[in-house]
Amino acid sequence: MGATAIADLPMVAGRSADAQPRVSLTSRLLLMFPFLGLFCLQLAHHELWRDELNAWALVVASPTLRSLFSNVHYEAHPALWYLLLYPGSKLTHAAWMMKLVEGFVGTGIYFVLAFASPLKRLEQVLVYCSYYVLFEYTVMSRMYGLMLLFALVYLWSRLKYPDRPVLNAFWLGLVANTDITGMVLSGGLLLEYLIDCWQHRAEGRSRLGTVAAGATVYAVMVAISAATLWPAKDISWRTTGHVFMYAHSKVHFVYSLLNYLALPWFPLNNQFPRRFWDARSMANPKLYYALAPIVIACLIWTFRRSPRLLAMMGSLLLVGFLFNHLVYDGSLRHFGIVFIGFVAGVWMLRSAGRAVPVTAYLLLGLNSIAGGAAAYGQWAHPFVDDAAVVAWLKTQGLENAALIGTPDTHVVGVAERLHRSMYFLDCSCVDSYMKFSNRRDHFDADHAMPEKLAEAVHDLHAPAMILMMNRTVSATEEGQLRALSIEAQPLAEFRQGDLADEQFYLYKVGLAAAAQKPVGR
Repeated sequence: MGATAIADLPMVAGRSADAQPRVSLTSRLLLMFPFLGLFCLQLAHHELWRDELNAWALVVASPTLRSLFSNVHYEAHPALWYLLLYPGSKLTHAAWMMKLVEGFVGTGIYFVLAFASPLKRLEQVLVYCSYYVLFEYTVMSRMYGLMLLFALVYLWSRLKYPDRPVLNAFWLGLVANTDITGMVLSGGLLLEYLIDCWQHRAEGRSRLGTVAAGATVYAVMVAISAATLWPAKDISWRTTGHVFMYAHSKVHFVYSLLNYLALPWFPLNNQFPRRFWDARSMANPKLYYALAPIVIACLIWTFRRSPRLLAMMGSLLLVGFLFNHLVYDGSLRHFGIVFIGFVAGVWMLRSAGRAVPVTAYLLLGLNSIAGGAAAYGQWAHPFVDDAAVVAWLKTQGLENAALIGTPDTHVVGVAERLHRSMYFLDCSCVDSYMKFSNRRDHFDADHAMPEKLAEAVHDLHAPAMILMMNRTVSATEEGQLRALSIEAQPLAEFRQGDLADEQFYLYKVGLAAAAQKPVGR
C-alpha cells in the first residue's frame, strides 16, 4: 500500500496493534458517574425555557395524533420529538414529565459516550465537559439532545457493523428526524460513510444491493422528516424572517460563516458572566475573527491524514453556513452540529487506532471552558422570569385573573406554566401555547398596543385583568390608553432572567372608572 492508503484505513470494528488498551467497564462507570450526577442536578435546577415549554404545551393541547401532526406544522420541526413527549402528556400535564424525558435522553448520551466510544480518558472528560454535552444538548435538551444521542449510536453502529448499510442508514434517518440541522448532520456523516464504502467496494463490503437498500431506508426517513416539518400554509414568518432575506448582505455572509466556524468552540457572549445565553458572532467580532483561522488550522491538522473526515467536516461547515445565510438565522443549538461532527471524527480516529493530534485537544479544551461557564451561568441565575411571575401571581391570589400579554413568544411561558389560556395582543386570540400562525404577523408592537389592549379589555370584560409585557408602558401609550378609557396600574417587575427581552412588567388593567358607569346615571 502507498502512504495515502495506509493513512486512510477503513474504520472497522476492532483495534489495530497500536490502539489504546481497553479501559474496564468499572473505570468508565467511575469516570462517567460524577458528570452524570452533575447533569441530573443541572436538569433539576434548570428553568425551562420558552421553546422547551412550548413543545410540551403544544403536545398537551393536542388531544389526538392527528391534531398533534397538524400543530407541529406550525413549528417547522420534524414530529419525532413531539411524538416522544405525547405518551407522557396523557399521564400528566405537568412539565416535569418533559424533564423526565429529557433526563432519559441525557442519560443515554452519557452512557453511549462511556461504554461505546473508543475515546481515551482525557478525551472523554473533555467531551463530558464540553458546552454541548454539559449543557446545550442535555440540560436544555429538546430535539437536539435526541440528535446527539442518535448520532452517537450511529457512530457505534457504523464502526462495529460497517457492512450493514441498512442498519446504519436507519440511525442516520433518526438523526435527520430530529431537526432540519439534524438533516445537515446526517448528510455529513453519510458522506463520510459513502466515501468509505466506495474506497472498499472491491473488498465485497459494499455490495450494490445492500447499499441500495440502505440508501432507500435513508431516503424514506428523510422524506418522512421533510413531510412532518413542512411549514403550514399560514405559518408565521415574523419570528424567523423570510428565506433569502439576507442573501445579498455581506455583513450577514461573514456573520453566518463565523457562526458555524468559530462560535461553536467558545459560545460565550460579551456580557458573560452576568449573561451568557444566545451568543452571536457579532457580539464578540474581534474574538471570532481571530478564532476562525485557528479553528481552520486545527481542523485541517487534526484530520490531515483522512480525506473523508476532512470532507465530512467541510460539508457540515459549508451546508451549515449556507443554511444560516440563506434560510434561517440560527443559534448555538444549530451550530453544534459542527462540534458533533468533530467528535465523530476523533471517535473514528481512535477506533482505527490512530493518534489524536494536540489540535483536537485544543478545540475540545476550549469548548470545555465554555461548558463550565454555561453550567455556572445557568446555576447562578435563571434564563427567564416566567416561573417567578407564576409564583408571585399565586401568592397574590391572581392565578385565575384574565391574562393579557405581548409579545406572544416571550410571555407565553406564564400561561404554559399555569396550564391555562392567555389573550395575546399579537393575534387578538386566546391560546394555551404559542401557535406560530400568520394571524400574529400584522401586529405593530411599537404602535398598536393601546388599541389592541382596549380591544382585549372589552372582549374579556373580566373582574381582574393583568397585562404582561417585556417592557414598560411608555408615557405616550399611557396617554393613548387614557383616551381609550383604559387604566393600566403597575403591579410588579421581574428582571432577573438572563434574557433581557423576557423580563416581565405586570400591570393591572381595566376600564377607567368613568367608563364603567351605566348610561343615564
